[in-house]
Amino acid sequence: ICPCPAWHTCPPPPLPAPQLPEFEQRVAVLQQLGYLAEDRSVTLKGRVCCEIQSTQDELVATEAVFSGLLGELSPEEAVALLSALVFQVMGPGGSADGKSARQASKKELPD
Repeated sequence: ICPCPAWHTCPPPPLPAPQLPEFEQRVAVLQQLGYLAEDRSVTLKGRVCCEIQSTQDELVATEAVFSGLLGELSPEEAVALLSALVFQVMGPGGSADGKSARQASKKELPD
């Protein structure tokens, strides 16, 4: 029962504790790492993470980029590190699409 005068409309009662504690914990981690702002809006770092595809772990790849780690490595070391994060999509029969990385990277040249 609302103790306010009849002319006043009370706001709804506060919601119970979050029903999704795991979600709230994940949001807190993303805020601590700088992917989400305090108001839960996505930061630049979060946008970069969203754009990274073809990896098993976008957070690790984003941290490598933003920490400056890649700048400290030789090109060969950077490729070796990033290649550990890439995965290949398997087809319905459990096999890859049949193209090797070398074949996929070659462009057909005109005769």
